[in-house]
Amino acid sequence: MEQSLNTTVWGKLLSYVGSRPVLKRLLGGAFWTLLGTVITRAFSLVTNIGIARLLGKEDFGAYGILNTTLETFSLFGGVGLGFAMLKYTAEYRLRDPVKAGRLLSAARSTAYLSAGILAVVLFLCSDRLAASMLNRPDLKGMLNIGAAYMFIRTVNNIQLGTLAGFEAFRETARINVITGLLTPLLTLPLVYWLDLTGAVLSLVVVAAISYAYCGTVFKKKCKLSGITVKLIDRSSIRILPELFALSIPAFMSGLLLIPVIWLTNALLANQPAGYSELGLFNAANQWRQFVIFIPSMMSVVMIAVSAASYADKTGGAYRQAYRINMNLTWSIALPATVLERSSQMQQS
Repeated sequence: MEQSLNTTVWGKLLSYVGSRPVLKRLLGGAFWTLLGTVITRAFSLVTNIGIARLLGKEDFGAYGILNTTLETFSLFGGVGLGFAMLKYTAEYRLRDPVKAGRLLSAARSTAYLSAGILAVVLFLCSDRLAASMLNRPDLKGMLNIGAAYMFIRTVNNIQLGTLAGFEAFRETARINVITGLLTPLLTLPLVYWLDLTGAVLSLVVVAAISYAYCGTVFKKKCKLSGITVKLIDRSSIRILPELFALSIPAFMSGLLLIPVIWLTNALLANQPAGYSELGLFNAANQWRQFVIFIPSMMSVVMIAVSAASYADKTGGAYRQAYRINMNLTWSIALPATVLERSSQMQQS
């Protein structure tokens, strides 16, 4: 009797979801994104615990500030293009593949140019940056290696944003799982043999593998949608104003977070025993990121589905996508906030 009741309830639930295409797309995207992200974050957390044990507090603090430094340079190199291509790919991939191709061509060319310039600047200024801002002249070599990581990651963000615009969440989850599995397998031996240098080298290797895999899926999705992407396309120059109209505001919003984190880390690093304190902060920050990633993950799915619904001129579907996203975000964020607050009260 109980089994029959469960089957009936499950059948009604599947029927309800199947009759609502927008809900089905949102839940499907959320499932695959959640699966890939959880696995990646879990392996990343395990890897960072291993790195912390191998390096110790001070060098783990240096590893944390190296990461935030590279993230800051990547932000300036990407100028919000990954977010722009998420939205534009979702909006134009079916309605206007030619325009989608021009936007993608312009975005990739701009990313290669801007990321290349920033990588060269980081390489040439690494000695002054390490000595003055980071208060660790010995980090110069790690910043030089990190310039390659910054370049690869910045360009790869365009591909990841485009795949999200294609709603290729299953493929993206597969990429995340593979890179997540490779991260501890590559990172921990390199850290064991090469210390902090090995940790930065592993970032480059994992980023290169992700870039190559993403590139393969990216080309396949563009071919299936009839989208032609060229590295150099003169016709794409005329579409740059439209591209920057969305990417620049996204870039400006990023300026409110990532550079501020980097600056506060740099200030902490310049205090007495700063790198030891930074190591403790970096360890605690890993848990904070593990908790808050679900709302961030949902926003990627929401933007892709809502942009596609808007392009179809189906106002009802767009409003439905918005309501579903708000309900899901509240249902996830509110319990997490209550649990975190309860744990803080118990500790105090």
